[in-house]
Amino acid sequence: MRYVSKVLITCGDRYIFSIKKSPQSPHKDNRMELFGGNVDPDETPLQGLIRELKEEESSGTLAKMASKRKLEPVSTFILDEKMQCIYAMEMDEKKMKRLKAHPDESYGIRILEKRIFHAPETIDLDTFTPKTVRIFYNLGIL
Repeated sequence: MRYVSKVLITCGDRYIFSIKKSPQSPHKDNRMELFGGNVDPDETPLQGLIRELKEEESSGTLAKMASKRKLEPVSTFILDEKMQCIYAMEMDEKKMKRLKAHPDESYGIRILEKRIFHAPETIDLDTFTPKTVRIFYNLGIL
């Protein structure tokens, strides 16, 4: 089975997302998603997550945080015939301000208040990749 590793990043009462750069995929391009991606066959889910974080966030902050912590998935489930390994990481304001999206992978980083997810009818879910929305439902965020 193929694996995907994603991380739900929080800073206090906010979630942090990557704005996906994928011009060849209009359903993904310029939409928010969790950081992470496909795990290579020779990697563990955590190793795949750390590699993806290095590729997607150019300051290295997220990859360093994930490497130093003993992260375990907060949820695993099958989606699109792949095992989704979802991790969670809390960061402080100082580290959050250092984050820098890699221009090859992302248009930027977006920070949203958690409270908006308590009233999902007010959220434009089309601003997220379809897979991210399904992950939110699996995690009970929506």
